[in-house]
Amino acid sequence: MSENNNKMSLEDNTSRQLNDLRLVVYWGFGTLIPLTILFMVVGFISDSLTIFTVALDYGLSLIVNTFAFVAVRIMLKKNIFTFPYGVGKLENFTSLLYGTLLMPSGCFLIYSAINRFINPPENILFGLSQVPMVISLVRSLLLLLLTSWIIRRNPQQTSLMASFRINYEISAVMDVSVMAVLGLALFLIWMDIRPLALMIDPAVTILLAVYMLANGGRLIVKNFKSLIDLPLPEDDQIKIMGVLAREFDAFENIGCVYTRLSGNTRFIEMELFFNPGMTLSEIAVVEQRIRERLSGHFPDLSFRLMPVVTDI
Repeated sequence: MSENNNKMSLEDNTSRQLNDLRLVVYWGFGTLIPLTILFMVVGFISDSLTIFTVALDYGLSLIVNTFAFVAVRIMLKKNIFTFPYGVGKLENFTSLLYGTLLMPSGCFLIYSAINRFINPPENILFGLSQVPMVISLVRSLLLLLLTSWIIRRNPQQTSLMASFRINYEISAVMDVSVMAVLGLALFLIWMDIRPLALMIDPAVTILLAVYMLANGGRLIVKNFKSLIDLPLPEDDQIKIMGVLAREFDAFENIGCVYTRLSGNTRFIEMELFFNPGMTLSEIAVVEQRIRERLSGHFPDLSFRLMPVVTDI
């Protein structure tokens, strides 16, 4: 009865995570489309390079989120949410794609901003520029509250949900910062200090572009490492054999040992042959001992034991 209750509880928790993920992805993707269009239109009308920069960033996010939206839909339909590598790889791939797109975009924006310094526009509608920024801030805050509430309600949420929360927190801070700078430019226009106000727009663009380049480089390096699986170094292999040697009397024989390095995480899966007289609880104790010994060598570890009961 207890085992059935635990199984039902696990299924309920997975179902709740599926619904939470669907809610955040659908709302985030659905609100991103009209907001991207709004930024593009206002950026063109106001002639603000800052707003165009934000529009470009939203456009890149839309490309990446389109992929994530389709991938998550497929994942939810196939009910593979609990597959141990699927969600993480999706997060790494989308982050890598986003970082790659940020690099040429940041360079283009810096080039455009320098041209603005050399040939400043006659006028920029800073008041109109605030309109999409206010809407963007409201969206960021609402989605931040939603993801925070979901994580508080269910602390066992996937890392993908935590990534969404961090993303919306950063978006809210960026929205407030851009609004404050554009408000300063609008105040300078009102004080009839137009030349300085017009310089603020490309200056903010350069700051945002540098931020995009820094984030892009960091995302590329971090997620490229996570997407590439490498064999464990020989020293690590020796440590694994040393752990098994210390447990030699706990099992009958060693089968296949599968290892790989993904980012900083070491994945170790091993087949061990046990005497048929051993109970499942005894095998579980051996597994826990091996896990603890391996964790002493490898802090970032994903370990799985595949026990085989044999008459050897």
